[in-house]
Amino acid sequence: KNASARGIKKEDGMKQSQKLLLTWLIENTGLYHKIKKYIEPKDFTEEIYHKVAEVLFQQFEESGEANPAKIVSMFPDEVWFQRGMQESAEEIAALFNARIHEVESKEDREKALKETIIRIKQNSIKYRSEHLAPTDMAGLMQLVTDKRDLEELEKLHISID
Repeated sequence: KNASARGIKKEDGMKQSQKLLLTWLIENTGLYHKIKKYIEPKDFTEEIYHKVAEVLFQQFEESGEANPAKIVSMFPDEVWFQRGMQESAEEIAALFNARIHEVESKEDREKALKETIIRIKQNSIKYRSEHLAPTDMAGLMQLVTDKRDLEELEKLHISID
């Protein structure tokens, strides 16, 4: 395959990872408190998932649970249509209705979750590194902190209860 086809495939993979993590958080609200130290809305580089993550994380902070209907209603189809984006409220609704294909064991699910978080964080660091202004010292310091968190995360065991 040529490089652009590989680039598209890689992007789709990242989109899937971001979608997957949001779905996991919606399914298992207790997960939020275990991962919020490592993952923030800014780590979701896909615009639609970034917006969903902002609202979702805010809901978790305020009420401790997800309110899917409220999130879906925030994204009228016209908004996406005007922006020329294919995503719509239907795609967001699919986040809440998707079910993770049952991975055999709890260990496998925990491993998949950890790998997904690490992939999203690595992508976020890469994305922000590429878009960082040379004079942005605060942004640079944040990247250093995020890289340290990523190293910590790689050693961590995240349990799904």
